[in-house]
Amino acid sequence: MTILSGIARTKIIWIGHEQLAPDWRRPLHAHSFYELIVMVRGKLRVEIAGRTLRATTGDILFYPPDQGHDERSADAREPIEKYYLGWAGPAYAVPLATHDRDGRVRMLIQWLSEAWSAHGNRRSDVILSLFAATIAEVVRLASQREDTFVKKIRRFVAANIERKFRVDELARLVNMSRYHFIRQYKAVSGRTPMADVRLLRIEAAKRLIITTDMPLGAVAERVGISDEYHLSKMFRKYLDLPPGYFRRHES
Repeated sequence: MTILSGIARTKIIWIGHEQLAPDWRRPLHAHSFYELIVMVRGKLRVEIAGRTLRATTGDILFYPPDQGHDERSADAREPIEKYYLGWAGPAYAVPLATHDRDGRVRMLIQWLSEAWSAHGNRRSDVILSLFAATIAEVVRLASQREDTFVKKIRRFVAANIERKFRVDELARLVNMSRYHFIRQYKAVSGRTPMADVRLLRIEAAKRLIITTDMPLGAVAERVGISDEYHLSKMFRKYLDLPPGYFRRHES
């Protein structure tokens, strides 16, 4: 589903602009609709889905329906200024947090807020067009971020290859929900995060086998595979060759 095709089923609930005191807090609450927050000034701390998100100027936050979240100022010396947008209808591929790198989202949501205040018809072509443009820009920013987030995960895994990993841990590293992280990772890399971790372990093991004389059991331990048996099993499954093949043929 494209953004434009979903507009007919979208109901905009509210659009607005807030300036809040430095000690502002909104305790745990949830909405029955989607909500987008665009930070203009100040620092915001949000507890959502067991994670802590920190947002400042230019950051964009997204709250799914019925997802409890606690919002508060993260700096008692500075007031908060933000735009907010709420809608019911189809979901769009928006991450929990991203950044308005070029300021386009702030510009669009400012225009949208002004049009919302000025128009009696809340489903006017102007409002719906600006809404579609705002969401499209957030989705574009998120899609450009995807390659970067996959590289970040791969660098982290490679630097800690001997460890065990959990999907939730990797998702937190890039400030995504578990579901969105798995879906977007597969869309970008063609594999689930855990399948990619396994391939990274195999590649690390292959390099060690080629470049060192380490016993296969030690290689397995070094790359986070439980033992030589599982190392051999993974090599045969993914490379269709035993580990020893690389030591005989490429050393």
